[in-house]
Amino acid sequence: MRAGRAVSPVVGVALMVAITVVLAGTVLVAVPAVGDIEMPSFADGETDGGAADEVQTELIHAADGEPGDTDDHYVRVHVEEGSDAVGNSLNQLQVTYPSSADVSNVSGSDIERIGIDSDGDGVLETDAMVDLSGLSTSNDGSTLAVTFGGNHDVEAGDWLVLDVSDVRNPASAGEYDVSVNVNGDVTRDGVLTVE
Repeated sequence: MRAGRAVSPVVGVALMVAITVVLAGTVLVAVPAVGDIEMPSFADGETDGGAADEVQTELIHAADGEPGDTDDHYVRVHVEEGSDAVGNSLNQLQVTYPSSADVSNVSGSDIERIGIDSDGDGVLETDAMVDLSGLSTSNDGSTLAVTFGGNHDVEAGDWLVLDVSDVRNPASAGEYDVSVNVNGDVTRDGVLTVE
């Protein structure tokens, strides 16, 4: 009877290296580059019903918008030509809600996306998550401030993007005034719709 042949240790190691390289390549292909990070469905041309829509241009949008529910909020601030923010580094975004909203439970892990969309196409060209240096709430939970290390410059035409979860919507349906301040220099006012 003939004895079975074993695989040479050299061949075994070579096979393991080849398998590892193939698997690593597969994983790396699946990880998006910063320029590939798309906005949530509301902001990337799809509405909840799947119909085509524009990229989000309103200052703030609640994903579900149900009164009193904990929700995801999408903030978009367009930097206008001649704005005091132009040419400065991104140091802070501060979102001020009405007193009936609550951001007191928001923590760093609730920041889903933050950065700069340079061309308004709904895709982040600059991911500011790695530059995030702090998060705080104030005014009895109605103000959220996100601070940065200042490693990214703000240019005219940029859209500053903040997607955050764990925000409690106001308890009653209606339209609520919200303001977003950039670096203490520029304030934009908008309306949060809860229905």
